Amino acid sequence: MLTPHTIAENSPIASTVGTLTSVDADVGDTFIYALVPGAGSTDNGSFRLTGDVVSTAGVFDFETKSVNTIRVRSTDSGGQVFEKPLTINVLDIDEAPVAVVGTAPLVVKIGDVNGDGRRDLVVANSTASSVSVLLGTGGAAFAPATTFATGAGPVALVLADWNHDGNLDIATANTTDTTMTILTGNGSGAFGGAVTLITGPQPTGLATGDLNNDAKADLLLASNGTNSVSVFLGN
Repeated sequence: MLTPHTIAENSPIASTVGTLTSVDADVGDTFIYALVPGAGSTDNGSFRLTGDVVSTAGVFDFETKSVNTIRVRSTDSGGQVFEKPLTINVLDIDEAPVAVVGTAPLVVKIGDVNGDGRRDLVVANSTASSVSVLLGTGGAAFAPATTFATGAGPVALVLADWNHDGNLDIATANTTDTTMTILTGNGSGAFGGAVTLITGPQPTGLATGDLNNDAKADLLLASNGTNSVSVFLGN
């Protein structure tokens, strides 16, 4: 028998599955084990056998295949042979959801960009010169990303309502072309009306808040190239 006979999905190659044991009329007898062809040997190639230890020769995915079978031969010290197919079950692991965005994502912000009460994600993709918007569908799930162009090399990102229409807008600091892009939200999760502002060299940081107590969102932009912070007052 093989004990245990399970392996968690996504376990690395060479992970131990379990140990083989045999029962023999001769108490204390020793055994040699081998993977052999025959009925139940379908997945022999996916496992390794070292002495009496079975380990993995690949990475397993529960959703693709949850049950594997190997055929093992046990030979005792007297040369007596017994073969048996054994089952190895793949355990389902609660995997974190993965969302695909643009290349070289650097910054992620959370906000409700379509007004449905669910948290959405906005991601700055530095080498793609874009932002990806992923609308929340409930829990930790998100719809596929929608991409909107920014200036070249966005490395900072903030969300606020700068045009006072009740919808979140996006601002990015773009270090490659020394600009700041503001994308206005339409309340459905889409963004347009891009405004581009020239900044100091190498803008690297953004923050937003009401700096002058006029109930309007302002912007602060840090420029690494000039060791300065610029203030853009909302109107």
